[in-house]
Amino acid sequence: MYKKIFSALFLLIPGFTLFIANNSVNAMTVDGFTVKKGDIFVTNTASSAGLTGHVAIANGDNHILDIPDVGSYTRQMPTDQWIHTYAADGWVKVYRVPSQYDSVASAAGTWADTHYYSTSGSSIQNIFASYGVTGNLYSTNPTYCSKIPYQAYYYGSGSLPFVLDFFVLDYSNPWHRNQPIIYPYLLIDRFNSPYKPILVHQYAN
Repeated sequence: MYKKIFSALFLLIPGFTLFIANNSVNAMTVDGFTVKKGDIFVTNTASSAGLTGHVAIANGDNHILDIPDVGSYTRQMPTDQWIHTYAADGWVKVYRVPSQYDSVASAAGTWADTHYYSTSGSSIQNIFASYGVTGNLYSTNPTYCSKIPYQAYYYGSGSLPFVLDFFVLDYSNPWHRNQPIIYPYLLIDRFNSPYKPILVHQYAN
């Protein structure tokens, strides 16, 4: 689903800033690499000196959706702006599901878009989920960064078991043991084979 072209402007509303993005219909190529809808981004440029990491998902071919930190809401940024912001002081790794599941990746990107940004899939944001880490992996508000792409592939993949359900975690991993929380650096490990996203590119400072 492509968003209509709008001029970039900000509307100040109490409690949040509404960003109307300047979208185009062409896939965005950033520093020689073309991003695709459904791509997952993992970066070490985050709070706690990179210990926690940060995750986002391409909710279109030229925009990335995430929720940055405590006190924030879900947001959308142009792909090049998001990548250059996070790669300026660290690295950004781009993960993509195998090419035979391109349609699922597109559906996941759409799910994230229509459940965390705009119910109609337009450029005007009307969903403002707030930041919060809870043990409920399947609610959309509050939410946190790695929960969004997890849900996008959980719900957007239809009957295909793309991601592990909370009740079938790998309890040999101490980060997963009794933890209904998805840590950013471990998100990719929550995908089942053969659907597991592959590292396709890395941006570094």
